[in-house]
Amino acid sequence: MCAASEPCGVAFGLAGEGDFQQVLDICSGGRLRRLDYMGAVFHRWLQEPGRLVFIGRIQQRVVALESALLVDGGQTVVVQGLRVVPDLRGRGIAGALRKHVIAQVRQHYPEVCAIRLTRGQAPTPETLTKYRLIAKEAILSLCCEAAHLGPFIAELRSKLAR
Repeated sequence: MCAASEPCGVAFGLAGEGDFQQVLDICSGGRLRRLDYMGAVFHRWLQEPGRLVFIGRIQQRVVALESALLVDGGQTVVVQGLRVVPDLRGRGIAGALRKHVIAQVRQHYPEVCAIRLTRGQAPTPETLTKYRLIAKEAILSLCCEAAHLGPFIAELRSKLAR
């Protein structure tokens, strides 16, 4: 596990446009592989008002990412997008990054009174003892050729209307 000060030699900071390829490298090694949405949202997240994208680095390597989005007029922060490179998982980096993100939010946005976490999978019993489950959603990744996007969306809408 990582120590409280500079956990696992990880330095935390804000992500920038130049981190994109390394962020993609984090995503390509995970269980989602090509289906990971991060490649499609990373640049937008960096520009999105009220969103901060944090990364963890070991030396020059980006090893972790998580974002915080201020909502509800700045009273709530939604923490999402947690990623850690596969070869360093299980070493406490995700927990250290989450602590850093929450500490930064508390320091710079004292009006935040609620923190909401999002997860891509069912929470473990241990996680449920730390947090309260407030909503469940599903994300479905679909692929089609760009030329067929209009009919594809129309077909999806027709099936959802049933």
